[in-house]
Amino acid sequence: MGQIESMEWKPIVENLVHRIQDRNVHLNNSQKADMLKDALESLFENKGWSGASQNSRNQFIEQVQSCKRGVIPSWQDYRGFPNILINDNIPNAGFVTLIRDDQNAQVRSINCEDGPGKWIKAENGAREEFDLIVGYK
Repeated sequence: MGQIESMEWKPIVENLVHRIQDRNVHLNNSQKADMLKDALESLFENKGWSGASQNSRNQFIEQVQSCKRGVIPSWQDYRGFPNILINDNIPNAGFVTLIRDDQNAQVRSINCEDGPGKWIKAENGAREEFDLIVGYK
């Protein structure tokens, strides 16, 4: 399929995720994540990351790492919070996803191990753990 424009990625990824989930109910989340990773590797290349200076990359990684403790509030509903993180903490983020640790998310890198994004385990003041997944713009 080749590279796709950033505005087109969301429906393609959503359809791919649903198709893999629906057709592979016999597999666990880790196996489905591997299938999704393999499918996505041929679709995406982040030109922003490959064109960014090493200093910009390091700054992005440090910004994500700074969210490990004390940044995520103790809320019941985190809708809208990823935008707060982008505005206040990670201005070079293209997207931010926050998933409660008890949801058993399985995260994989595509196309490289050192970017174009970063994910960490983060916790809020109540010591709830989250997967914080951030893609470079």
